[in-house]
Amino acid sequence: MPAADERPLTPETISIDAMRWEALLYGGELDPVARLLARFPGSVVPPARPTPAPRPPAYWLEVNTANPEAALLLFCPAPARSVPANAAWRLLALLYQPRFFQRLRVDQQIGYIVSCRFYTAAEQDGILFILQSPRCSAAALYAHLLAFLTDMSATLATLPAAELAALNASLTQSLGQPPADNLAQAKADWHQDGRQRHGRLVQAATALSPQTLLRYHQRLLRENARWWRLSNQRSPV
Repeated sequence: MPAADERPLTPETISIDAMRWEALLYGGELDPVARLLARFPGSVVPPARPTPAPRPPAYWLEVNTANPEAALLLFCPAPARSVPANAAWRLLALLYQPRFFQRLRVDQQIGYIVSCRFYTAAEQDGILFILQSPRCSAAALYAHLLAFLTDMSATLATLPAAELAALNASLTQSLGQPPADNLAQAKADWHQDGRQRHGRLVQAATALSPQTLLRYHQRLLRENARWWRLSNQRSPV
């Protein structure tokens, strides 16, 4: 029995209709689950999706490094969160990659780090260019990069259908590779980047013609205000 100065605890009465539920879906289809949850008493409240942090109001972002050599990162976001745009950006990255390395690393020998690839940063898909040079300034690196992208218009204007088919085959192979570990698998599932999305990407890439890919490239050039630029030297503009 409780002591004289203690009172028995009584549970607080809460109407089940006033309860709020939160649901997490891992795999499967959302619509059937949503219909089942609609039968629950109370209300299902979806968690608010965090909005991406706004970009700093700067045309050229700087970071201090101990290495005095100029380094430049340029990230070109995809124009839209759509499967066709994502597929086009992946194909463009595959098209740029060997030519970018050949031109700047082998032919012009501007530096020893010359990289181009499809990349995802801050939930944004895009193409990432990385340059580091012991003899070029950041402004010179940026000029080399702009010249490369400008000249790629002529390459895309005469892109053979066979090369585009080879790019599609390479993209299909890369998308078919399983995640490297459990963490990569969970991340892929969380971002709904599973087999179904891979299949849609492959279909969208296959449907792209050389002319359509050229238009996406031209859009990348036009929308340079959306590029993210990061260097260890001051802005050249």
